[in-house]
Amino acid sequence: MQNNKEKGGALRLPQELQLRTLSAIVLYGAIIAALFAGSSAFHVFPCVLAGVLLYEWGKALKLLPLVIGSYEFLFLYYVLFNNSGTTQKFFGILLFFIANAVFFFFLKKNKKNIVFSVSLKSFLLFTVGQIYIFLPLFTLDKSYLFQGKLFVLWIFLCIGATDTGAFFVGRFLKGPKLAPRISPHKTWSGFCGGLMVAEIVGFLYGAFFLRGHFSLATLAGLTFIISVAAHLGDLVESAAKRALGLKDMGSIIPGHGGAADRFDSLLMVGLVLSFLRLWNLWI
Repeated sequence: MQNNKEKGGALRLPQELQLRTLSAIVLYGAIIAALFAGSSAFHVFPCVLAGVLLYEWGKALKLLPLVIGSYEFLFLYYVLFNNSGTTQKFFGILLFFIANAVFFFFLKKNKKNIVFSVSLKSFLLFTVGQIYIFLPLFTLDKSYLFQGKLFVLWIFLCIGATDTGAFFVGRFLKGPKLAPRISPHKTWSGFCGGLMVAEIVGFLYGAFFLRGHFSLATLAGLTFIISVAAHLGDLVESAAKRALGLKDMGSIIPGHGGAADRFDSLLMVGLVLSFLRLWNLWI
């Protein structure tokens, strides 16, 4: 009986891994197709992804009505701000968050005339989530315009290499846990394995396709930063789910869960790159 259970468990893992792999291939295939289809097609990707992420975050906080205003901003961003400069986009985003604050205080003062009420803590959590979603994806959009599709593809390759290296090296070597209270299955061996694989993949790709943009030393440094940020993004998302009592943020992607479960690393990487861009450290 025990052997059958063990066999059943051994069979379930490859099936789950196959489903995750198939979903990842389809997902990244669509992203690569959008990358090479032109700027207008690729600009749709961060808007659609932000929309799904906002829905998942609003649902997790039980604040779905607030997501409506966020969708209006996404529409305005794509239609009106798409061809404007960075300064105009910045003020557009600033006005959006000001409007959000005004909307919140309207809700608090008119509880009898609205469908739901919201606490200041919940509103602040939702706003932090908005920033955490909008800023990285805005940076990804700008990276496509400034550095080109090969650079954006490199970002995805570094993140994918980090996840793959961490998964297989961590399962093979195991060892001490990285953050047992947040994510019990992550190990230091997986962390180091992810860094190592990302450095190999990112450096080799960059040496062939990005030499005109960055020196080899800059490539190695950026790859390291992206890989560490990818690990951190995974931990941040795990901590958020644990705090909210959720197993997954959604179920839109078979084998992965929600969009936040698949793109958690991308959000942190985009956030880190946005600060590097702000300080002119890599452009």
